Amino acid sequence: MASLTILKVAEIMPTKQPLHEVSNEEKKKLKDSIKEIGLLYPLVVTRTGDKYKILDGRTRFQIIRQLGWDVVPCLIVEEDNWIEKITRIPFELELYRRHLSSGERKKYEKVLQKKIDRPEDILESIGEFFTPKVAEKIKEALLERFELDAMSKIVSAIKNLPAEKQLQIIDKLITGSSDAMA
Repeated sequence: MASLTILKVAEIMPTKQPLHEVSNEEKKKLKDSIKEIGLLYPLVVTRTGDKYKILDGRTRFQIIRQLGWDVVPCLIVEEDNWIEKITRIPFELELYRRHLSSGERKKYEKVLQKKIDRPEDILESIGEFFTPKVAEKIKEALLERFELDAMSKIVSAIKNLPAEKQLQIIDKLITGSSDAMA
């Protein structure tokens, strides 16, 4: 589920890499458009702790910060099957929002399928939502012990907790403690 809201720019953290590299000319046109008529497409974000991470809209966010905006419209992606959503959404938006040739579309579809099929690639995506220590612990402890659906539920349940609490829960899951999520 997703909901539309206005967030403070200070509450939003960009992720590392855009899927589609935008040329300086395209950035200038986008910046001019945002200045003239505003933001036509909200950022797509997901909550992580007390901040929000961008799933789509990194370039728009960069421009909004340059323009000095205090708030920005955002579409917040909710929880259920969080891992699939953070993996799939950026690719789905690239596939259906951009005017891609059939060859480009097939390329994105192959990359998306590879990301969904390979737990290592999924871990790379979720690594941006956790501290390096927690991400490494998830990789070494959860990936080998749990199916993807179970792992998705676990990381969805802990992603908004402080890192110390996340590590405690992961350790309890590893040792088989019955009160792991308490």
